[in-house]
Amino acid sequence: FFLEINPLSKDPLACFLGRSEALYLVLKTLVIIGPLLTARWLMLVVVAMVLVSATTLMLHIYEQPFHSHVTNTLRGAMYGGVFAMCVGMLLSMNGVAVAVEVTLGLMAALSIFGALACSWRRSS
Repeated sequence: FFLEINPLSKDPLACFLGRSEALYLVLKTLVIIGPLLTARWLMLVVVAMVLVSATTLMLHIYEQPFHSHVTNTLRGAMYGGVFAMCVGMLLSMNGVAVAVEVTLGLMAALSIFGALACSWRRSS
């Protein structure tokens, strides 16, 4: 998950960690640690996951950190899907009866949104 400043150089100091990748690392850490917490802190972790995933998606769309357009588009779609899953978890924890089909539909819609937003951002 390192991005090279100059992809032609193999200088190890020419790598940096993008902000969207750093936020995604925070999100992955929350997903791993979240289930280990007690029920008292679990709601706070899920809300943090929703906020971090939304911020990661918007930051990725704004920055377009990769050199390849295909990679940017696929990562935008993936971040949209992760955001939809986090929202589905938040809704199910609050007692909202969210059917699996609705969550999958939201995930597909936000994945398509992420991909189209990355494509639109590149063309503008």
